[in-house]
Parts: sequence; structure tokens; C-alpha cells
Amino acid sequence: MGSKRWQRNISFTVILVLVVIIAYFGGLKAAQGVQGWKAKRERVKQTEAVLKEMGTGLGVGKSLPDAVLADLEGTDTRLSDLLCDRTVVVFFRTDCSFSRAELAALKGATNTPENQSCFILISNSDQTDLWEIKEKLGLSCPILYDRDTKYGKQLGVKSVPLNFIVDRTLKIEDVISGTMPTEGIKDFMEQSRK
Repeated sequence: MGSKRWQRNISFTVILVLVVIIAYFGGLKAAQGVQGWKAKRERVKQTEAVLKEMGTGLGVGKSLPDAVLADLEGTDTRLSDLLCDRTVVVFFRTDCSFSRAELAALKGATNTPENQSCFILISNSDQTDLWEIKEKLGLSCPILYDRDTKYGKQLGVKSVPLNFIVDRTLKIEDVISGTMPTEGIKDFMEQSRK
């Protein structure tokens, strides 16, 4: 009789410990989900404010105007000629720490030139700096030079990094103001493969 009681107590203790462990890790997962939701909501608000400040009416469902920009070799290149089915058009500056962080995240999240081909980088930074960052990070994605910031001004770009996710017709599917994190880049690539 005593051994049955002892076995019940052990069983109860094991079950209780398992419930506590499950509750603890489930709670952590839920808390992470809430934090992720809050961060996404904050990013959406920030992006809406940036788009409003741009004052050009760009946003989801609108289209980026096509442009001819020089690549780093000086060859004029039409933006629409570089598009994949889904492409991230990234406005950045080499002297911006957030832009550099995004470029490092891009390199870290993409392990092949094919993955990087769906990212088009546009900058009005000094071309020497653009070459330097391209070589330092080993980037193979197209980098276009926005002479005199004409294209950026046309769009109203005032802060970087600014990311437009577009389809093959330059229709905007999403806009991300600020650094696109490694996980966001991986999510983009995963969705693009579907």
C-alpha cells in the first residue's frame, strides 16, 4: 500500500514538473509572439509615417516608376530589366550605420548569388564607397548609382534604408522603412520560392 502511494506521488510530481516546463516554455513562446507582433505594428506605423513624409503617394498597391540608372561600371541600366518575380529595391547610403547593418544582414541571409539577384541596391553615395562595400561584403546583387539623387528625389526618399518589395511590373507589395532584419530577408526569400 505504501509503495502505491509512493508511486502516485512520484507520478504526480513528474506530471507537475512536465506541466510547469510546458507552461514555462509555452509562456516564453507566447511572449515572443506578442513582442514580434508589437515590433511589426511599430514598424508599420514608422513606415506609414515615412511614406506620408515622402509626399508622393507611394505605398502598397502603387507602382514605383521605372528608371535608368548607372551600375557601378557606369553602364546605364533600366531598373525593370533587373526584376525577379519578387524583388526588394533597397535605397541606402554607405555612411548610414542602419544601411550598413542591412547590407550585412543581406549578405548573412543569402548564401548564393541567385538569392542576392532579387535585391537591387540604389544609392547616391560616392562610387568608391559603393565599390568598397560591395567588395568588403562580397555582394553580387545589382548596385545602381542614383546620380544627383534624381530618382530618390522623384520618389521623395528622405530616409534610408528604405525597402520596396515589388513584383515584376514594379507594383509595390510592401514597404519596409528602416533596417530589414536577417529574419525578414529570410522570410522574403522563403515567400518568393512559393
